[in-house]
Amino acid sequence: MTIQEILTGDELRSLIDKYRSVCFWNFADDFMPENERQLHVAIENLERYGDMEAYRRAGRIKKWLSQISSPAY
Repeated sequence: MTIQEILTGDELRSLIDKYRSVCFWNFADDFMPENERQLHVAIENLERYGDMEAYRRAGRIKKWLSQISSPAY
């Protein structure tokens, strides 16, 4: 999976939409991460302000990110 696939995928979009009022209340109403930095900010907000489900789902996305950035040996 690539960063672009994560950014445009249903998992991230549904997660942000579900937790928009709790985790992203201070962001623009139509906020959706458009780059890797914004994706990290979104994950941090989900982990910090969301419930256990948000934390777990954000962790799954975080795991995908770590697999992308991990060097292959």
